[in-house]
Amino acid sequence: MFREKGVRSVLDAGCGTGRHTIYLAQQEFQLSAFDQSQAAIQRAKNLLTDRRLDATLLVWDMTKTPWPYKDSEFDAVIAVKVIHHTNKTTIGTIVHEMMRVTREGGYLYVQSPTYEKAMKQKAEGLRSEEIEKGTFLPLEGEEKGVLHHHFTEQELRELFKNIVDLHIREEHYCLTATKNSN
Repeated sequence: MFREKGVRSVLDAGCGTGRHTIYLAQQEFQLSAFDQSQAAIQRAKNLLTDRRLDATLLVWDMTKTPWPYKDSEFDAVIAVKVIHHTNKTTIGTIVHEMMRVTREGGYLYVQSPTYEKAMKQKAEGLRSEEIEKGTFLPLEGEEKGVLHHHFTEQELRELFKNIVDLHIREEHYCLTATKNSN
């Protein structure tokens, strides 16, 4: 979809070891990416080098603002399964930064877990503490101690005003929105 919409430059926010960064670099987009993990960024750099691909990578925590990018610097910003690892207030700040660095008419793509996923996990016996409505702190499992906000559709519609696609895949919302001034 990005290519058909004239997207050239993409920011992969919370890129981890670069799965999406590498894919988009292979598609010849101009890529920038960041993650808070130095080890993940180093792994992404190594993978890019091995494949003779180019991207600008930074170690950066998405909860710190402002992000180290100019206003309207990117045609698109993606955040795949990352913005939900904090509380609702901070998520609002992250979305604001995503919008700030995206050009007018540009695109945002986000994947985040559904509230129904949290209820399913609870029914299956996963112990967690609800910190605020929809935000859970797992007390066990591989993500013990890592905050997870599970979205309702209404929350996403309030955060992202210009949604062009919103659907659920594997218990995660997949949202595409545009940055428009109206």
